[in-house]
Amino acid sequence: MRVVLFISLLLLSPSLFADNPSGRAEELLDLARGAPVEVFADIAFELLSDGSIRADKRAAVIEEIFQRSGEARQPFPLKSATPKSRGGRSEYTVQASVLRLDGLSIRCRAVQSMLAVDARRARMLFDDIPPPSLPKPDCGQTVVPDIRVIFETLAAIVESGAFTAEETKKQAPLRLAERHIRAIGSSSGLAASARVMPRLMAAGLDGQALEVAFGGALVNTTDSDRAFSTEVEQGGLVQSIVAFGDLPMLSTLRSYLARHLTASRCRDTTHSASPAINLFNQRAAKVDGTDLPPLNAAELKPAKVEGDMRSQAWSNEAAMQALLQEARSLPPRGRATSDWEFRAREILWKVDDWRSAEGQDPIEFFHQRSSLAYALLDIFPAGDLNRKAIEGFAAALNSPEVIRDAPAEWLVHVRMMSLFADLFGGDKGKALASLPQLKESGIPLDAGRLAVEAMIASPNPTLALYGELAALKSGTREGAK
Repeated sequence: MRVVLFISLLLLSPSLFADNPSGRAEELLDLARGAPVEVFADIAFELLSDGSIRADKRAAVIEEIFQRSGEARQPFPLKSATPKSRGGRSEYTVQASVLRLDGLSIRCRAVQSMLAVDARRARMLFDDIPPPSLPKPDCGQTVVPDIRVIFETLAAIVESGAFTAEETKKQAPLRLAERHIRAIGSSSGLAASARVMPRLMAAGLDGQALEVAFGGALVNTTDSDRAFSTEVEQGGLVQSIVAFGDLPMLSTLRSYLARHLTASRCRDTTHSASPAINLFNQRAAKVDGTDLPPLNAAELKPAKVEGDMRSQAWSNEAAMQALLQEARSLPPRGRATSDWEFRAREILWKVDDWRSAEGQDPIEFFHQRSSLAYALLDIFPAGDLNRKAIEGFAAALNSPEVIRDAPAEWLVHVRMMSLFADLFGGDKGKALASLPQLKESGIPLDAGRLAVEAMIASPNPTLALYGELAALKSGTREGAK
């Protein structure tokens, strides 16, 4: 759908409007303190990034975010274990991780924010981050841990020049990097550290010492096949290592690969490592004057072949698709007729009145209903029906249970509504100049104002808080009263 594509692009774009009075920003921040830490951190980082928090208060706010990070429902980020979308709730679990509101990501974002305020304090906060204790996902899992953020933060600290001349002389940056690399115990950690290794070397750290530490981590890491295969297939684990590894490193990598390829494997991964094996063999063949035997895929037989990924289909998929199909079946050319409008209003009513299947996970149903309500914004792009669709979307977001139990997943949908306000609530000319293709999207130019009104009017105080934040960013508060 056109709207979905455009709004998805905006998730990666900076705010278009950032004229934020600091007094109102601090009031919002104070209100956010009573919300789940994911909401508080999300709003606080937003206000910090656009300069709404006074300079003399930024360090204290960042420290507060860091200290509350342990309250996060999800301790570390997750990513999909398959390049193909599986649907269901796990798809939103991964999207929630993109928002970086799990405990580890909140800590690391706080450290990176603190680097611009007080580099020494940032290093102290980083030292307080415990090594993540990661599970070993079984073959049924569709998501796996993704701890890139901690190594990206490590690289940012080393590159920031946050060390004194005396500390640098005593190789404090190197010791910091070695400590984190040696603590790796997962395929995710290996892939993440291998990707930042060139950055650490470019920043002046001893490459040989880093390789020794990394080689030890390779030797000591044994992971589940689901986690190992994900990093080999998608995480660039082998590509990153062969890019900087010398003979000892390649020999250690060979042992690591053989160890995992001959262990218990998942049924859907047993034939997926061939590109990585070929890449390793090509690199090994270029090492002169040594006997580094290639990996022979035919000889790497798994000790045991286990199950496949569990199905992630929606419990209520048929009902959801029926409602969506009914909405899409309305002929675009008939919009001016009373019959078309009656049918459209009936669909809006059905979506608003839709109930979950018996025994269905309430968070899963929330994702279904919110996704369906959002889809109607594209189907009913203008006029009174659009206003009602926006109000229906806001009603779907009024879910205290999801805010309490899965706030980051709730925010995936809230971001979509907030972006309407961000894009169309302020300088529309600037918005359209920034993304001219929106002229063809069918989104009405007053969608931002309507979205702000719907959020602020919500009986849910957390959603209303995001309405106030959207109004603050876009300058629509006066019109939304």
